[in-house]
Amino acid sequence: MAEPVTALTDRARAIFRAVVDGYLANGAPVGSKTLALSGINLSPASIRGVMASWRRWGCSRAPTLRRDACRPTGACACSSTA
Repeated sequence: MAEPVTALTDRARAIFRAVVDGYLANGAPVGSKTLALSGINLSPASIRGVMASWRRWGCSRAPTLRRDACRPTGACACSSTA
């Protein structure tokens, strides 16, 4: 069972904002190294630790390119019937 979501710390809020902004700007997942180089004053390992807590809470998931993992909505590139 997922851990309960609690109030985000200032650190987690800054990382979350950077992840969302980066995704909206590029349309692609944003990694911890990219975030660390973008001006967040944290190491990639610290950023991954915060992001791992989001997965435990069920708030995010790692992207996958496996064809069988996609929902058949036609919204992702791997749902084509090539």
